[in-house]
Amino acid sequence: METGTPAASLLDVALQQPTWMTIWLFWLAGLNAASILFVRQVEPRWVLAAFLANVVFMSWFYPLVNDGRLMGLGHILFWTPLLIYLYRRRPRLESARLSTKYLYALFITDSLALATDYINLARYLIDRWT
Repeated sequence: METGTPAASLLDVALQQPTWMTIWLFWLAGLNAASILFVRQVEPRWVLAAFLANVVFMSWFYPLVNDGRLMGLGHILFWTPLLIYLYRRRPRLESARLSTKYLYALFITDSLALATDYINLARYLIDRWT
């Protein structure tokens, strides 16, 4: 994701991306925000907490960044521990519940995003130090 001008918001930058990327970004945000629908359970509460922490972090971090490869840093900081937690909670989840199906979809989606974020961070660090 390319960064925009300092005056551009994260939403502006997301909307300037190719259509597939904009859809992916809205899917990520929407799926994580959907955790509020299952907030009576502990696991979705942690998803919501990680999502909100990421929103706050990205709102602060975005104006400081001049390289789009760093935009996934919030995901790395908040989703890595979240996904480790969710993976460890797997045996306790009731497979027939809609919330469990939601958590599996979220786990797969956020894992794919994290893989990309780690690759982008590695590319940034390699370019910076070579």
